[in-house]
Amino acid sequence: MKHGEIRFNLLAGLLAATLLMSVGVAQAGVLLSYDFETVSATNLFVCTSGIGVVSNTTMAVIGASNTVSTADPYGSRYGIGQASNNVAQFSNPSGEAYFTAAEQASKGSSVVAALNALTPGVYYLRISYDENMVGSSYVKLGVDIVGSNGGPDQGARGTPGSPGHFVGIRSWYGGVQAVDPVSDNAFVKCASEHEVNQLTTGSRYPWRIQIVPSNSTPGDVSVFKQGTFTELDIIIQHGATSVATYLDNIKIESFVLDRHAPIYLDDLMRTTEIGVGSPFSTAYVDYPATTVPGDGMVEMIRSVSVTNPAYTRAGATINVTPYKDTNGWSSAGNFGCGIHGYKYVGASGYNRYHPLWIAGDGQTSPTNGVAIWTLRDQGLASHGFGCFTSQLITFDTQKIRSYLLNGTSNTLRLTGRYGMLGENGSGDYRTTIGGVWVDGVSRFISPPKQTMNASSGFNLLLETGDRYVTLALLNNTYWSANGVFKDVILTVLPGGTMIGVK
Repeated sequence: MKHGEIRFNLLAGLLAATLLMSVGVAQAGVLLSYDFETVSATNLFVCTSGIGVVSNTTMAVIGASNTVSTADPYGSRYGIGQASNNVAQFSNPSGEAYFTAAEQASKGSSVVAALNALTPGVYYLRISYDENMVGSSYVKLGVDIVGSNGGPDQGARGTPGSPGHFVGIRSWYGGVQAVDPVSDNAFVKCASEHEVNQLTTGSRYPWRIQIVPSNSTPGDVSVFKQGTFTELDIIIQHGATSVATYLDNIKIESFVLDRHAPIYLDDLMRTTEIGVGSPFSTAYVDYPATTVPGDGMVEMIRSVSVTNPAYTRAGATINVTPYKDTNGWSSAGNFGCGIHGYKYVGASGYNRYHPLWIAGDGQTSPTNGVAIWTLRDQGLASHGFGCFTSQLITFDTQKIRSYLLNGTSNTLRLTGRYGMLGENGSGDYRTTIGGVWVDGVSRFISPPKQTMNASSGFNLLLETGDRYVTLALLNNTYWSANGVFKDVILTVLPGGTMIGVK
């Protein structure tokens, strides 16, 4: 073999090793940031409906704190408030009021400029803010993005590529709302990475947009031509009360997945809990006239019990009957992506909406006081999926290849581990089983897992003909358990023949 050939094959081998060993983390950027230290709230927001007043105040005047309550671990699932000296005050003497901040290209908006600077790709978005909610008032945030996309709005689609509105988060269908179960006069961080509107009957799916080259034709309302954004509006709905609400640090961040690096499957959905059986989609937001969004990268999330142990997709039946709970128990709570999906907070039970970790792998519970959605990228909790068993999730790898992986036909490698949520405690002897099915064929079944057991790994190859991948979190005991699929990673393997160098 010639020296050049040896060098080429060595480089190819190093490239393959890099692709297999380094996992892509969603790269973050900031599109909008209102901290009210450098810009007055009265210069941003105007009341567009009702009788509302926006004004500036300080933390000292309202006597608020950023104390984290120990009554709700992790400062509530929504995070810990981080308000600084100057904050915005919103109030209305009677009736409901709406406030709008309009970022417009015609007025030199840096926010619109940041949108227009996005290169082609798929961007997951997060909006967050810090709120101090006094009395019984409520506040919801929504976002409207204007640009050349697949139609004028979500209710009446027009000619693809025409200027239109993408209402990513509708304030009047839930929006991003405060949750402060303690009411201790501390700021709470509220955040959303998911859309909720009437076209999904109130269910959620990831808030994300796709940017295509300027000479392309967008095929959907969430797909925009590069560089065509003209406006972004933030709409605040304030409840029918005269009591004021205080906000700080309103932010919109973008996260883009590296198409050339392995990806965590939970990054397809970002952090949230998903209702079992909800119409959930992560691919193009397709709104035909009579249906909810069409099939996406996530095909199905559902519970498993004695009454519904199997289901069929593309002619393949996924049968989990041998591993289901034989006593008729149904799953409790939601399916968690990046967190555990079952909410229960109290001294007599486990604290759920919990970060994912497995005690048998030597992991320990993350420290109280850290915002849950940041734990994965800090290395304090695992990527993956968690739920109160028995539940399952199915991915459509054809859609993943098309939407995120440039339509590659190369072999995909699927790796991950399965175990018991560490929060169960060492004295808990219930067991759980994890399984992976590909087009109805069982490809992995873990041994029964208890809390202190190490997780079991799987390493599967998916060819172009393999389509539906099902991850099932199951129990085979009298009482349901809390299962975790940890670090589920999808890797595109290099094409061609690899020649080893010794």
